[in-house]
Amino acid sequence: MKDAYEELIHAVVTGDVEDVKRLIQKALDAGNDVTDVINNGLLKAMHVIGDRFEKNEIYVTELLVSSRGVREGMKIIRPYLLSTGEEIPTRGRILIGTVAGDLHDIGKNLLGLVLEARGFEVIDLGVDVSPSSFVEAVSQYQPDVLCLSALLTTTVSAVGDTIKALSGVKHSTHISVVVGGAALKEDIASAFGADGYAPDAMSGAKLIGEIIERKKRLLSHHSLAGAYTLDEIASLQLSFKELTGLDMVFVDKKGVPFVGGEAFASCSTLCHQWQETLKKYKLVSPLYLTMGEVNPHKAVAYRCRCGLVEISYPLTNENVGIGTLLCGHFLLEEDVSKLDCRPEVPVLSLAQCDALCLYLGLTGKKIVELIENVEVRRELEGQQKTYTAFMKKQHQLEEELKVAQLSALQYQVSPHFLFNSLNTIGRVALIEGDKHTEKLVSALARLMRYSLYQVRNTVTLEEEVRTVTDYLMIQETRFQGRISHRIDIEPSILMAKMPCMILQPLVENACQHGLEPTKRGGIISIQSWLENGNVFLEVSDNGVGMSKEQQKSIFKLEKIRSTKGGQVSGIGMTNVLRRLQLHFGSDCAWDINSEINKGTTLQLSFPFIK
Repeated sequence: MKDAYEELIHAVVTGDVEDVKRLIQKALDAGNDVTDVINNGLLKAMHVIGDRFEKNEIYVTELLVSSRGVREGMKIIRPYLLSTGEEIPTRGRILIGTVAGDLHDIGKNLLGLVLEARGFEVIDLGVDVSPSSFVEAVSQYQPDVLCLSALLTTTVSAVGDTIKALSGVKHSTHISVVVGGAALKEDIASAFGADGYAPDAMSGAKLIGEIIERKKRLLSHHSLAGAYTLDEIASLQLSFKELTGLDMVFVDKKGVPFVGGEAFASCSTLCHQWQETLKKYKLVSPLYLTMGEVNPHKAVAYRCRCGLVEISYPLTNENVGIGTLLCGHFLLEEDVSKLDCRPEVPVLSLAQCDALCLYLGLTGKKIVELIENVEVRRELEGQQKTYTAFMKKQHQLEEELKVAQLSALQYQVSPHFLFNSLNTIGRVALIEGDKHTEKLVSALARLMRYSLYQVRNTVTLEEEVRTVTDYLMIQETRFQGRISHRIDIEPSILMAKMPCMILQPLVENACQHGLEPTKRGGIISIQSWLENGNVFLEVSDNGVGMSKEQQKSIFKLEKIRSTKGGQVSGIGMTNVLRRLQLHFGSDCAWDINSEINKGTTLQLSFPFIK
């Protein structure tokens, strides 16, 4: 069989899907255990593929083909998994994904298939998933277990970053984190704070089943403790004993007391003492005692196997059975009248028993309501913590985005523009040999210095206009009269503060996409005025214009590509609008008015701040 598995591994690695399906079916028809086929065939193939991919012996396309072979093979294996005699774990929701920086999905996909075959709901986030995306998905789907996969050693840190990002929501959502992949080991997983480590899909599925079973037991046990502390439960039981002479105990679904219960369990001693006597008077049948009307809010009184009376009320809500409230043990007055001696147990009348059933029923009902309220509050607190953690992370990401965008802007001066500008300067120097060359060089130097050293700061409108003037001087020289401009700025708003490099990319967009494609050239107009405490900044051209679809894309801040015969706003435009929005928030606005072959006008507005 070893040779057959080697053949299967080779088929998976080479991406021969039909051969993979044939060999798996052959192995299963021969009576091989489905787990052996997975472990010795598909899983070993997965590890070979991962090693070869990490060593650059195969590439992404080959990886995807191999992955398809595994998926198709699992389609054949799935019915066999369902038909095995193995115990199917309790259903649960599982969230799976490969961490940021890692494109491997074979192990993750195999785990997902095995889990689905065993009755779990699986939500697959895919590959290269960022920590913030995992946090958002956990908040949205509220899974029982999150599974993180990492095959590359370079992405081990991403596992730690993801678990760290989940720290604000992990406990509030009761989520467990399981990690796996060739890059991880049990000690690394433990150091990161994971709840478990699985070397392969089959052991991962088994571990996940065990975690969910254990979690459900713990949650069931702590449902009552969530409403009362253990000390409060003990005090409640003691007070009831002192008031009524009867024992009361809270037990879980398996009949185990949450706290105490020793006195209640001593009933067995009384049963042995009174068993023969009670049997003599035919009081031993497990008869349910119904007194008066049947009331759903009442607890139920019945006789234990030896004839003593016990009362119980099930503590259940819509989601899960929490346990039972028990009270006892006692005899009824009519029982005592039949006995030769006074029993050493409390004696109640039928009316007292009926009243006790009503009391315990109402008490139990209120306890269930309290538990439900506690669960709702706990869920709301968890959602609040999740939301707070998410908003903090979002704010951090926005701040990092600002810095990243500003830094990226330093490198957005088009190489094409620089090349043409330098060529222009060279030609002018060769032909003219006069001061105009010095002006062009100085303008370019100021423009470069401004974009490199002022990009992180806020600047005045006057500084922006000065930079745009330098830029336009270079462009007008380059296009030899095809492009001209006019600037009309109210002097009172020249000191208005704004993010750096807002105006220049808009003007560059008008030159490059609006006027350059036309043979006739055109004019760029820059205007700015103050209105209702806001600075209005308008850049217009009489160039090729843009379509309605392109204008809508700009409003959505989409990065779109230029097309022939149409002006669009590319990376520079979206960069400007996003930075303006990040700086001024909802206090800024923009509008676009454009027609094909008639030109474009872009208008910005933001608060006037000196």
